[in-house]
Amino acid sequence: MSLKQTPLLLMLALLLTPNLEGQGISIEVFVHNHHTYAPLDSAFVKILRDGIILDSSYTNKNGRTQLTIRPTGVGEKQSGIPNTFTISDNYPNPFSDETQVDFSIPESQTVRVDIYNIIGQRVFSEELPLSSGSYSMNLSISHLTNGIYFLRLQGMEQQTIKLMKVGGDVQYDTRQLGRGSIQVTSRGGINFPLLKNYEKNEEFIIQVEKGTYEMWSTSKQIESDTEINVPLVLSAEYLLTDIDGNLYQTVKIGEQWWMAENLKVLRYRNGDAIPTGLSQISWNNTTEGAYSIYPHGEADGINSVAEMLEAYGALYNWYAVNDSRGLCPSGWHVPTDEEWTLLEMYLAMSEEEEDLWGWGTENGSKIKSTRTEPEQHPRWDAGNPRWDLGNRDATNESGFSALPGGDRDIIGYSYIGARGSFWSSTECWVRAYLRDLGSHERFISREEHSKNYGYSVRCLRDD
Repeated sequence: MSLKQTPLLLMLALLLTPNLEGQGISIEVFVHNHHTYAPLDSAFVKILRDGIILDSSYTNKNGRTQLTIRPTGVGEKQSGIPNTFTISDNYPNPFSDETQVDFSIPESQTVRVDIYNIIGQRVFSEELPLSSGSYSMNLSISHLTNGIYFLRLQGMEQQTIKLMKVGGDVQYDTRQLGRGSIQVTSRGGINFPLLKNYEKNEEFIIQVEKGTYEMWSTSKQIESDTEINVPLVLSAEYLLTDIDGNLYQTVKIGEQWWMAENLKVLRYRNGDAIPTGLSQISWNNTTEGAYSIYPHGEADGINSVAEMLEAYGALYNWYAVNDSRGLCPSGWHVPTDEEWTLLEMYLAMSEEEEDLWGWGTENGSKIKSTRTEPEQHPRWDAGNPRWDLGNRDATNESGFSALPGGDRDIIGYSYIGARGSFWSSTECWVRAYLRDLGSHERFISREEHSKNYGYSVRCLRDD
């Protein structure tokens, strides 16, 4: 199995309080990129105890899902003390969602219930401390794929194994074994209280599988319904490195791989330094590549040039974008106007939906970082709650994590925290195309500006 296929696991020990009989603990899980804070969809989250999957699901586009831990219950079927340890065949059999098993035990003991698939994997296990008697047990195991399974009931001195068939067509997709949950519930007769409840300090495991991300783990005591914040770290092979040694998060959106941070390189790909430190007059008149770093004194909470560069990247004129020595790392390039359009189309933007100003639909919200003042930099301005939306509609569901690096124009610097503008490599007469986002705007704006303006850059992987 390659690194790209290797499941990445998050393990979290959950310490539960006693007296949960008949109740369940709800665990809200939020999974996001630790650096860009972008929510991660389709992350497979499951909860286990003793290696047995109790519940599982996938995160939605907002990076969220919910798991539930439920205690197990059985029902007493009839009075009287049986003489032998017996178990019936399950019925119905085959079945799709639920099946029932009757069993009897001659004396008080702990009965262990195990279910195995055809390749020997244990997919359910429970220990039931019971008094002597006859019982009816309902198995709700709708998450299992179609196939053959084996049910084993084991008492103090005896065990019995029964064959069960789920569905009509046999399939063996072991990735599906964790979906849903399995419960043993009361069925008929007099309710008999289950003696086993979750014990204090009993350990559960939560695992999260998301391709391209590394394992992150922590332990926490949970006494009631709770939410868990899961910051996953991108696997090293999916981090992008420039010639200066800067590391960048990357994200796949549709069929494109994008840099998920603003470029901050200070040298061309061949090692030549990119000119900087230009006066305003020189900046306005040069036809050579150059970069600027937004003055850190104009951003509250940033205390140095290095902090500004790390948070928001550099501002490049278009001549640096177009320089044959290469601005982006090897294998990557500044996207063309058409490649920006492909991103917009993937976000459900069409030419017919654009108005006369070149403004698109609300898909800008899908690529904007959700980090908003008063969170730490990098962040978007909060806006004036009386009249604008600030960044409150940002979802960043694409993971692009657009940041407001501001700009440098013919007058000077402006819009740090309020606007994020990104060059394309496509000329438009004496100007060039770019994409622009505002803190209070929901759309992506396609614009054309002077090649002497300084804007942020996001690199795109070569095909």
